[in-house]
Amino acid sequence: MTSRFFRKWLLLGCIWVLFAAAVGWNLYSDYRTTEVNERDRLFGLARVVDENIQVQLGATNAALKSIHGDLAMLGFQKGSESLIDQRLKGLTDAMVGVRSLFVLDAHGVVIATSGIEPRGSDFHRREYFREPLKSPNSDGLYLSHPGRSASGDLTITLSKAIQGADGTLGGVIVAALDPLYFITMLNSVLYAPDMRASIFDGDGAVFVSTSMTIAADQEVTMPGGILTEHHAGGQDASVLWGRIFTTDEPRLAGVRTNRFNNPPLARPLVVTLDRDELSVFSEWRKGSYTQGTVALGLMLISAAGITLFQQRLSAFSLHEASSNS
Repeated sequence: MTSRFFRKWLLLGCIWVLFAAAVGWNLYSDYRTTEVNERDRLFGLARVVDENIQVQLGATNAALKSIHGDLAMLGFQKGSESLIDQRLKGLTDAMVGVRSLFVLDAHGVVIATSGIEPRGSDFHRREYFREPLKSPNSDGLYLSHPGRSASGDLTITLSKAIQGADGTLGGVIVAALDPLYFITMLNSVLYAPDMRASIFDGDGAVFVSTSMTIAADQEVTMPGGILTEHHAGGQDASVLWGRIFTTDEPRLAGVRTNRFNNPPLARPLVVTLDRDELSVFSEWRKGSYTQGTVALGLMLISAAGITLFQQRLSAFSLHEASSNS
């Protein structure tokens, strides 16, 4: 009798092991599917943002080229200043994503403006003037670090050099990008409360972010961080687990580098779309709890059933034995 009972428990134990293995494999498969789906979604949406930025940079570069051509044709003859200002204002009003346009002379002084930067302002210390000054190439396009404009607003600029006849810097055309446009773009791809979207320059300074806890122009390059790992990987697109900011919990991030190839930018823009680990797997955890509870319940019921069966079988055997005696 004891041997027969043992065999039944052994059989039940084998069934439990197989059942637990099936539940475990199903949970692991669900976990991998959840992660793969989230990776694909972040990767795809980061590409959408990146392509929109590419279009915006292309349109801004075309506008700077057009202004360069206008300046070559009009020069700065007497009476042409108002025409150039009107041209800059018209372009600014017609373009989305551009906050202002202005022209600096060879000394970094504003000589034409769409209206925000006052004429006569001296910006010779600003990066958007100093970079073209180092290598004045009218075919180049220079991207600045995020910084404060003359009016105190955060912006990032694209600038194009005006070469003089002798090859030296004759002036600089500057487009200040509008952060509100990029915030609206980033907000349009958010699909979860924990999701965050940001744009950085290639050195890791924040230009815009949908997170209110991230300070504008905050530096985030950190050893082992997502941006560092992305750059170390040598790819323009990646999906990584890690931290973007030192205060972050582990997050899954889709990252894309936009170098704008016509002409290429020495300092690119980097897009990140990220979610925190707890939220990514929240539904999976709920499902795991449900499956685990059901599995445990079935195991307890089966154990109770076989125990009751054995008790009744023992009672029947004792009764039969007493009857025969």
